[in-house]
Amino acid sequence: MNQTLNTLNELWIEAGEKVENYNDKINQMLKNENFSAQTLRDLTAKRDHAQARCDALRNQVVEAQATQVAHLRSSGQLPLGNGENQTDQSFISDFKALMRGDSKITNLVTSSKDESGEAAGLTIPQDLRTSINVLKRQYDVMEQYVNVENVTTASGSRVYEKWINITPLTKLDSEDETIGANDDPNLKLVKYQIGRYGGITTATNSLLKDSAENIMSWLTGWIAKKVVVSRNKEIISLMQAAPKKPALSTFDDIITMINTAVDPAIKATSILITNTSGLNQLTLVKDALGNYLLQPDPVQPDRYL
Repeated sequence: MNQTLNTLNELWIEAGEKVENYNDKINQMLKNENFSAQTLRDLTAKRDHAQARCDALRNQVVEAQATQVAHLRSSGQLPLGNGENQTDQSFISDFKALMRGDSKITNLVTSSKDESGEAAGLTIPQDLRTSINVLKRQYDVMEQYVNVENVTTASGSRVYEKWINITPLTKLDSEDETIGANDDPNLKLVKYQIGRYGGITTATNSLLKDSAENIMSWLTGWIAKKVVVSRNKEIISLMQAAPKKPALSTFDDIITMINTAVDPAIKATSILITNTSGLNQLTLVKDALGNYLLQPDPVQPDRYL
């Protein structure tokens, strides 16, 4: 199973690299105005074929991972190793000798304590559980608050209209008056490049041995959390790079920002996002009677009205 999964993963990576190579060739060809249309069609067909193979291999990798996790969960604990098997046989042999009253074994079974105060010689097994107890953490996915567009190539571009103040048309007072130029809209080319992220997770043999029943699902969940954190970091970095940042020191500043800094066309679909310290400041604001402005929603206590 491991060999099959590793082989599929390597094939998936190689297929992705081929797709990127075809995209690079297409991009280089388009830079030349005298490119061959037939060659472009051939490269595009090869790129699409490579992309389809890459997607199919990715699905196979996911299926193989799911099958491996299900197999590990259903198989329970792994068979005992050589050392564990010898320990198991030794315990059985000592227990039989204890039942026969062998003095060598009965002298070992005692309720006395050693120098550290621990009980010594008792045949009490250790309480060993191989399941991993995962700490509870909150992972807010910020991807839901931004515009996400699915693309089929690793790079490309989009055209957007720049934000400018639209001025009115010039009033003509006479038929022979010279008509001035309009403030024409400006367009902006926005290029995108799909970034690749990765990391190596190391696991010791003892960890794999002791937690074989859920090690794959735990590692998969850990990678999923790192994906959320990585995407949140990129989104926050763009928010911090915003050119205009109004200073907020009072509750009135927030109202002023909403009424003046947010365009009315998008105000209905806009939301206010803050961190825990910002929420704490907002919840401490009181009115003239000493009542808190923000009150928990009776239906959803984790929300404020």
